[in-house]
Amino acid sequence: MIPRFQPAIGAGELRALAAAPAGSVGTFERAFGAHFGCAHGVSFSYGRTALWALLQALGIEGAEVVVPAYTCSVVAHAVTLSRNACRFVDITLDDYNMNLDQTERALSSSTQMVIATHLFGFPLDVDRLRAMVSAAERRFGHKIWIVQDCAHAFGARRGARLVAAEADIALFGLNISKTMTSIFGGMLTTNDAALASKVRVWRDAHAHLPPARKAMARRAYLIAAAAAFRNSVYGAVRWLQDDTPVLNRLTSAYHRDEEVRFPPDYEDAMLDVEAAVGLAQLARLDDFERRRFEHARYYIGHLTPPPGWTLP
Repeated sequence: MIPRFQPAIGAGELRALAAAPAGSVGTFERAFGAHFGCAHGVSFSYGRTALWALLQALGIEGAEVVVPAYTCSVVAHAVTLSRNACRFVDITLDDYNMNLDQTERALSSSTQMVIATHLFGFPLDVDRLRAMVSAAERRFGHKIWIVQDCAHAFGARRGARLVAAEADIALFGLNISKTMTSIFGGMLTTNDAALASKVRVWRDAHAHLPPARKAMARRAYLIAAAAAFRNSVYGAVRWLQDDTPVLNRLTSAYHRDEEVRFPPDYEDAMLDVEAAVGLAQLARLDDFERRRFEHARYYIGHLTPPPGWTLP
């Protein structure tokens, strides 16, 4: 059985598990931001926590947040749990991203944020989005924040420009299903020093210091994941998850589409061991992206879609 994703865990990541110096989180924030053309990175325990904290830090409450209808459920959870409402916009089949004609019509006096998801690496038209948001700001007389959701689009570019460096702020998830991982974790990146400071101050005032045992649990998790997603054993792993309570209990604690809630440790700060693994992965990110492009070109060149299918 072939897993739908397989974290690329090598010797560098395993060394990071053994030696994670104090201060790794700050080093990772600076290196991650710089990699994506941004002056600032602010880390969190999860990507969904990063979005939730951003809304809290900006004091956005009781507002509408424009969100693509086709996205990870935890994006909507973060909006809802920050006491805001999602305004869902359908997608186009050209790139699986928000239909910008519908987005323009969805903007209202209640809108205070637009989450621009770049799904599966396909970049949204950031110039058109910025223009329509700027027009809405003039019309309604208040700021509308644009968040670039890059959880599936680490290296996505619009022309020569990284979409992560566009508009106000970018959001990344860093769990093992993403292009690169810090075991768990999330990151916000921005070139706005005042915004970065506001988010970091709010985070530092509210984040919990994780217990020492959590670092050991994270180490065990990454070692287990490196083995579990090998083709030779993945069938047994799926059996444990689907037909026994052994793994389902663990996965249900972190992600259940039908329940609007966060994991129990969502307010924890990122661990140095997570940041150390993230730094090892960041050093390999260009190679990860190169191989993804190679694979995509192969599929595009060799797969013939059935009649009636629309491919991006």
